[in-house]
Amino acid sequence: EELQELLRAQREMGISRDDSADDGGEEQWKERSNIVPVDLPQSLQKEFGNKKIGIFRVLLPRTQDEEQQEDTNIGKVIVELRKRKIAYLFASGGHFAACIFQGSECLCHKTFHRYVIRAKAGTRQATRDAMGGSSVPKSAGSSLRRYNEQMLEKDISNLLASWKPDLDDSLLIFVHAPGIVNRNSIFGCQVVRRDDPRVRHVPFPTRRPVLKEVERVHILLMSLQDVSDVGKQLVGAKLKKAQPRLAPLPAKTSPSRDDEGQNEPPIFSFVSKRDEPAIKALVHQDESIINSIEPRNRRSPLHCAALAGHARMVSFLLSLGADPTLRDDVGKVPYELCKGKDERDAFRRFWASEPDKWDYSKSQIPSMLTPEMEEQQKQKAAEKKEKEKQRKKEQEKRKKEQAKLKQEEEEKNRAVQESKVKLSDRELRALAAERRLGVTSKHPEFECAMCKVKASS
Repeated sequence: EELQELLRAQREMGISRDDSADDGGEEQWKERSNIVPVDLPQSLQKEFGNKKIGIFRVLLPRTQDEEQQEDTNIGKVIVELRKRKIAYLFASGGHFAACIFQGSECLCHKTFHRYVIRAKAGTRQATRDAMGGSSVPKSAGSSLRRYNEQMLEKDISNLLASWKPDLDDSLLIFVHAPGIVNRNSIFGCQVVRRDDPRVRHVPFPTRRPVLKEVERVHILLMSLQDVSDVGKQLVGAKLKKAQPRLAPLPAKTSPSRDDEGQNEPPIFSFVSKRDEPAIKALVHQDESIINSIEPRNRRSPLHCAALAGHARMVSFLLSLGADPTLRDDVGKVPYELCKGKDERDAFRRFWASEPDKWDYSKSQIPSMLTPEMEEQQKQKAAEKKEKEKQRKKEQEKRKKEQAKLKQEEEEKNRAVQESKVKLSDRELRALAAERRLGVTSKHPEFECAMCKVKASS
């Protein structure tokens, strides 16, 4: 009855009647080790037609004989799976996700994430440390990743220890932990053992260990698989391999850049060659050619000159009447394509010389550049250069003074050492005694009681 309810619910969720399996579908499915076919009750065979339904082999009890495993009462297995607890432990790439389900209800879940893999490196820190030798990094980032490795393993151990009663009561424990480091983080605390018969692997690819992924894996494992669809896929794959390779179709011809270049006005080639007399002659014949549009990217000659970084050509085209407000196919004006300061200054100088010729608010030019402003900029640059020169001079002078003081101190210390060497042992002992008594060989200073002036005797 439980099996019939499950099959009806899954049929209502999207199993179609129109799909039919081929004669060899069941044999092809038996060859697949992760799926076991299910014999439908007679009351459901008419509704499903020739459908073949199966479940994942990892859900069945483990036996040494595969035939004995396939003879297991799958209906009882499905009922038990819906009543008992099933645990999921996933660990990969610094991510950890654990859930315990009972039927379709999630009893408890927990996820962790630690920074253990360097960005764009693709290797865990523990794996790099295991290489040994000079490959072991000693940076601050590697120390942080090592600490996170330890904390992640500690967090997983504490969680599994707190979940031990639920894990002991679970019917199956699905573990997905690729790599030695990930497996040790789950099996190292001995709460879940490697040789536990309840531990199973996930029989299909999984994504990053997060809560949604664990829920997806649980739903897919607990659902009945349509055998006929996969049988069709296997037959289709064999037919695809048997088909002869067809000759490739001729490629569609598209107009090349050379063909497009033939349709361009000649002014563009003269701009790239910086041929000012030829450009002037063309404009003299037809003034509108100065603002002609290139068919490939909708650029004007002024766009090309600004993009090429020719400041002199930019000024020349502007003087001939080139429009600085035209936009190309991506909506950029010539000023936005300038590569350097010289080209940008050429636009600003032209605005200062011809302030009423164009609507410069559409050209993206920030401000005009008058001769007075250029003179002020030169003066500021000269002052800045002079200040930098003075600063370097003072720095050099300071270094020389420090070097001179250091040399004098070294000479003074050397003289003291030499004078100590020349003294005899008796004199050295006398000097040491004077230091202990706080007296010197010279007469001590005294202070006048009346005028309070210090003087030596």
